[in-house]
This record gives sequence, C-alpha cells and structure tokens, in this order.
Amino acid sequence: MFKRDLWVSLACTLVAAWLGLVLGTRLSHAQAVPSANSSAVTVIHDSGEALPLAPYISHLLAGTDQPGVLPGLVFPLRTQLRAGVLPQDEVQVFAPRWMTQAVFVVGDDDVSVKWLRHNEAKLRHMDAWGLVVQARDTRHFKAMQKLFEGMPLAPVQSPWLEQRLMEKGAGVFPLLIQADGVARQIVPSQAGGSNP
Repeated sequence: MFKRDLWVSLACTLVAAWLGLVLGTRLSHAQAVPSANSSAVTVIHDSGEALPLAPYISHLLAGTDQPGVLPGLVFPLRTQLRAGVLPQDEVQVFAPRWMTQAVFVVGDDDVSVKWLRHNEAKLRHMDAWGLVVQARDTRHFKAMQKLFEGMPLAPVQSPWLEQRLMEKGAGVFPLLIQADGVARQIVPSQAGGSNP
C-alpha cells in the first residue's frame, strides 16, 4: 500500500508539472480554501490570461489496472459537446502560447473509437494526449484505455473547456487541437512531434 501511495504521489507531481507546461497554466488564478493553519495564496504574476487548473487534474490517471478511475470522478461522463462534424476545416480555439503539445478530445462512442483507430499512428507520432469528455461508465472508459494502450487517455469533466470550444465554433468531438491552438478533425499526414 505504501508503494502505491508513493507512486500516486509521484505521478501527481509529474502530472502537475506536465500540465503547467502543456497548457501554460499559471498560478495567477489559484484559489485556496483558507484554514486555521494556512495563509492566503500569494499571486506572483497575473497576466490575465491564465487557465483554470482544476479541469485538467484528471490526467492523474495512469493505466488500465487501477481499481478506481479517480477519486471523486463520477460516471457517466457527460458533456455539452456533441459527436459531430467540425463546421470548418480549422478553428483557432487557443492561443499558441497556451499549448506545448497536441491534445485530442473524444468520447467512448463508436465514431470517436473509429477516429482514434484511423488516426492512432499520427496521434502517437505527435505525442498527443487524449481528453475523454464522454463515457458511459468506468468499464467503457477502461476498455477504451486498454484498446489504445500506451496512448494517454484521461477522463475530463471541464465546463471551461466545453464553453471555450463551443464559443469558438468547435463544440464537437472527436477533435484534435494541435500545438498551434487550431482544432481540426482531419489529422495532418505530415504531423511531426507536437507541432502542426
């Protein structure tokens, strides 16, 4: 049990660092719940363009063998995004400075699974991370992780992400958001690394 707790603690630290790099998350909007023994959070820099960290904590998931998916995460995962077709070939959804790595948004539906199968090699080549925004239950989510073993897939419940995508006209999945902040459904053939 101690080894597992140590591993989870290490994974949490590594994921928090990764999230800071991938999404350019800053501490400027961090909120603390003060307790009798704690002090308020000191804001070091506030650019006015910080992203909320909470929706991305779900990346703490690390594999199909974990008995629980994430403490506090409730299935089914539901989203306001819809399985569908992006109305344009490309939609700018994030500023490039927020992105250091490609991410893709999927559900556990048949269309998303087919899209992942079709684009799996390209997504792996890009080192893209998957955000699963819709899943019927833990079993379906874990089956999806097992089907695409080694590809980072994490459950996400993020009203902020949903709102951002819908405001930009990209409220559908499956969807790839490359390091340039542009959302696409057709994954480019010449995708190299994490750049478009």
